[in-house]
Amino acid sequence: FLSAGYNVMTYDYRGYGKSSDFAIDAETYIYPQFVTDLNAVLDFLRKYKATSKFELYGTGIGAGLALGVGANRTETKKIIADGPWVSLEGIKNKIKAKHGKEVVIPFGFDKNFEPLYAFEKPKPHLKGVLVIVTPKDELIGPADVKALKGTDTYVVKNSPSNKENFSTDKNAYFEKIAAFLKEQ
Repeated sequence: FLSAGYNVMTYDYRGYGKSSDFAIDAETYIYPQFVTDLNAVLDFLRKYKATSKFELYGTGIGAGLALGVGANRTETKKIIADGPWVSLEGIKNKIKAKHGKEVVIPFGFDKNFEPLYAFEKPKPHLKGVLVIVTPKDELIGPADVKALKGTDTYVVKNSPSNKENFSTDKNAYFEKIAAFLKEQ
């Protein structure tokens, strides 16, 4: 993104890196505090960097958060979500079916920040949403993201999993994203 002339702000969620002593339970899929963390980053940018519009990019859990939070923030212009979860109940059921593992979904997670529900109504402030998936991923594929209304899908056919979408063909991936960001 820097090489394409974009300003970039990166961050990690609480409990990762050295940002805090927040305890992460391996059985918990996501925490409501992650929504707070992304909103805090966007508030900081808006307040201190005089940025009036954002493009959000996220992968995995961060992709679902970029969709959910970005759809609810009017200053979000575009979103790129690589391998996003679509609904918490849906991902919980898929993990159970594929891995036989029960994951915890926090009680009281605001459904407005789940991508499926965030995109129930049109979002006129968004100028584009690009969802990136591979049909080979065991949890999230093209059929799953069809439920996200008003989004475009880039299918990385040769990627063995969503975690490898970028590394499968970096040039094609970057070209697709650069073209998407240039669109008005």
